[in-house]
Amino acid sequence: MKFLGFELDRKVDLVAIAILLGFGYNVGYDLLGNLRGARVTLHQPQQVLIKYADLGSAELFVRFAAVLTYTNGGQPGHNAIVIEERLAYTLRDQTFEQKGQHFIRTERVAPPEDSGDAARPAPSSAACEPAPDDADDATRDEPAPRPLKIIREGSAVAFLVKAGDAVTHETYFNPFHDYRADAPGDDSKHRHFLRKTTFEKLIASEAGDAPDIAFTFQPVLMGEVDDFAVRPAQCTFAIDDSMRSALCRNGWASARCREVFAGE
Repeated sequence: MKFLGFELDRKVDLVAIAILLGFGYNVGYDLLGNLRGARVTLHQPQQVLIKYADLGSAELFVRFAAVLTYTNGGQPGHNAIVIEERLAYTLRDQTFEQKGQHFIRTERVAPPEDSGDAARPAPSSAACEPAPDDADDATRDEPAPRPLKIIREGSAVAFLVKAGDAVTHETYFNPFHDYRADAPGDDSKHRHFLRKTTFEKLIASEAGDAPDIAFTFQPVLMGEVDDFAVRPAQCTFAIDDSMRSALCRNGWASARCREVFAGE
C-alpha cells in the first residue's frame, strides 16, 4: 500500500497515518484559533428598563438600562477589551442613541408602610389620561407608585473579557451628545435627548395599537477581535396599556425583550 508515494505496512503504518492526521488537525485548529483572535459575543438582554430622569435640568428625559452578558470563545490568551457600550432604539420610525454611563444595580422600593394599599389619582399625560370627572373611585384611582432605586457601582469604563470567560453587568445608558460633523448646531447635538413629554406622545395608543420599540446594543471593542463573532444584540417589545400605566404611575417600567432574528 502506498501513501504520498511511500510504501506502507498495512497494519502498522495505517495507525501512524491516523495519528499524523489527528495531530495535523489539532495543529490546524490551534493555528486557526490563533489567527482569528478573540471571539466576543454580546448576548440578547432578557429585559430592558425604561426610566425617566432629570439629567440635572427641570425637564425629564428617557433613559434605559439592561443587564448585558459577554462571552469570549477565543483561544487562551486572546482576550478582548470593551471600551464602550452603545444603544440605539427606534420608536415610530425615529431612532435615538445612548451610551453607557454607569454600571448599576436596581432595587424596587416598597411603598411606605403607612400608605398600605392606598390608591392615588392617575397623573395626567398624553399616554395616561386622567379619569373623567364622573368616573367612580375604582376607575379613578390606581395603586400607589413603586419607586425604583438606582445603585451606582461605578462609571461605565473599559472592561476585560478573557478568553473562555463571561462578563455580566447592568448598564445605565445616557443620551448621546452628537458632535459629528454632519450634526451642526446645538439642536442637532442634543437630538438624542428624548424628553418625557415627547416620548409619551410617541407611545400613546393610536387606534388601539401598541407601538414597538426596537433596541440595538452595540459594544465597541479594542484589540484583536473576530469580526464575524462581534454582532450587536437586538430585541424588541411592544409598549401596551400596562406599560404606559406603569410609566405614568412609577416613572419607570420594564419588559421582557423579544430577540430579533435576521430578516425581521
